[in-house]
Amino acid sequence: MKMFQRKGLLYGEENSNFSLEELDKKLQDIYCGDMSAEFMYLNSLEEREWFGAEIEKVASTQISDEERREMATDLLKSQVWDYFLALKFPTVKRYEQKGLKLL
Repeated sequence: MKMFQRKGLLYGEENSNFSLEELDKKLQDIYCGDMSAEFMYLNSLEEREWFGAEIEKVASTQISDEERREMATDLLKSQVWDYFLALKFPTVKRYEQKGLKLL
């Protein structure tokens, strides 16, 4: 079985070897899930590499159902706050949470 080095494909340990199937599964788990991030517009290679490494860390983190509920509650509270601000200050531009998907 041919082994592939992860260098240039995954951040972190550069000397790890994977079979093609393991590498494919790892990349799909990280980059084909529910989470996405846009960072390739960053000018600095160092910044892009740092951001990519952080995304891969977060993608591999397991979140309990209780933590998901707490995050969903916080997001809903922030949406209510945003709605309140829109009513009180209709002419002020602000960040809007579009496309929020709760599990």
